[in-house]
Amino acid sequence: MSNALARNLLPATLLLLAACGETDTAAPASEAALPDALATCASAVDHLKACFPEQPVATPENCDPDAAARVTASSCESLAAGKSDDPWTCFWAPWLCGGGTSATASGAGLRVAVDECGADPTESCRYVTSAPCALVVVRRGDAEVARGYTNGGGAIEFPELPAGAYTVSVLARDGGVAEADFGTYAADLRPAEVEVEVGGAEVAWARFSLATGQGDDVQACVRYGATITVETADGALVDRHEVEWSWVVALDRGEDLVEYTRPIFIHHEATASGEDENIIGFFEMYPGTHLVRFFRVDVPSSARRPNPDYERLLRLYAVDGVEHIEHRIVIEADDVPVEQKGQLTLTDPVE
Repeated sequence: MSNALARNLLPATLLLLAACGETDTAAPASEAALPDALATCASAVDHLKACFPEQPVATPENCDPDAAARVTASSCESLAAGKSDDPWTCFWAPWLCGGGTSATASGAGLRVAVDECGADPTESCRYVTSAPCALVVVRRGDAEVARGYTNGGGAIEFPELPAGAYTVSVLARDGGVAEADFGTYAADLRPAEVEVEVGGAEVAWARFSLATGQGDDVQACVRYGATITVETADGALVDRHEVEWSWVVALDRGEDLVEYTRPIFIHHEATASGEDENIIGFFEMYPGTHLVRFFRVDVPSSARRPNPDYERLLRLYAVDGVEHIEHRIVIEADDVPVEQKGQLTLTDPVE
């Protein structure tokens, strides 16, 4: 599943989560989460061993439960094809990643994984969660040579670095270097900065386990979610089941990258308002102005399936002669990293 399609499902997943009240007998969050996290990671290791009994499978000291869940849910065939290729899968089973995007012709390149420790900050980093949208800076000597933000899985790759020695740093939003745990059996908190030698036949790695709580300090993006209401020209509400398959929504990411979704229908029992809703959601939205386009389509019931090819839906079912509707989303720097929500009302151009 592509990252774009996974993000399309995220708003529905978030709205289906019920809020749980605290009780006096509840265990602290770190203690309650730890057994589940370790069990999830153990399941991923067992799954890899079952899929590839003749290959070595490492048991990582640190583990991202989200990445482990993806590995466990992936078929052996998709794993073999590299569809679950991410930093932690590569750490468990590096032979799965040997054919991935790498390096320049000289073999030089760098991959960076940024996670956040999920355990008590006074203890060692016993498990981790991914740190998305963290700014990674690469320097050679005193000169900066590359920078970029980690993706939703906390990873970024710099494939075109010439061979040599580099300093890799993770920056907080205030411009300072974040804090990471470099300990093994006890906490060892230091600036998130390491020296890496790039070159040779394999891509170099830099891994950071940020100190507990640093994930929010480094995250430079937000998740944006909006409730979509569609009305007829005379103001009547359009059936929300039909709205889900009457529009394709496109976010212009720049550099010819477009992310698609649709106004997903959510039943009233799973919404905070208690009403049926249509929602869209996009993650990795950085400060600035973002252009979203709404395309009117007429998708038959036979083509309504989960995770569709939205570009294909547009080609086959776009309503002739109907212009798209544009909406601009503005994310302010002060909004980060708090989730942003909007209310959008569209007028259906089709009678």
